[in-house]
Amino acid sequence: MTVVILFLLSNPDIKHLMNDQHPYTVIVMGLPGSGKTFLARQLAPVLGAAHISSDQVRDQYQLRGKYTLREKQRVYQHMLEQAAPHLQGGQSVLLDGTFHLRRFRQLVEDFTTAYDCRLFCIEVTADEDAIRQRTAKPRPNSEADYNVYKLLKQQYEPLQKPHLQLNSSKQSIDQMIQTARDYLLQ
Repeated sequence: MTVVILFLLSNPDIKHLMNDQHPYTVIVMGLPGSGKTFLARQLAPVLGAAHISSDQVRDQYQLRGKYTLREKQRVYQHMLEQAAPHLQGGQSVLLDGTFHLRRFRQLVEDFTTAYDCRLFCIEVTADEDAIRQRTAKPRPNSEADYNVYKLLKQQYEPLQKPHLQLNSSKQSIDQMIQTARDYLLQ
């Protein structure tokens, strides 16, 4: 993995994106077990972006186990509060969360408009069998199991705007990073 990251950091195209005077925001979204956090953790350093995870924010604000719409919205608002100083300082941010409802994505869209920065969305999916296996194992910071996945899948409101969709069951992490890089450079 280090080889890929070093290669991308030495690539002039990605350096141009990272050194752009206007920081940008990337939402890496997906249902539990999709691989979104795994991708986000690998992609953020490649982009030189701050990684802000909904799971970590939930822990930080003692909201673990609290999943009402109001509590979820608080988590996303706290994520944006953490993103603001990075954008003000010229650093791009990568927001890592399910973002399964339009209202949560709209919060980010309004936020990026206020900061006059571009917004990119990357949706990570996976095959059902892979999700079942991944959610059966304990994962750092995540409480979501397969039942939570099924519930959120029923509630999921598809993204209507142009975005990149990656399938972590069919693509390696290297392929997903390369595809994300190409998407962000368009």
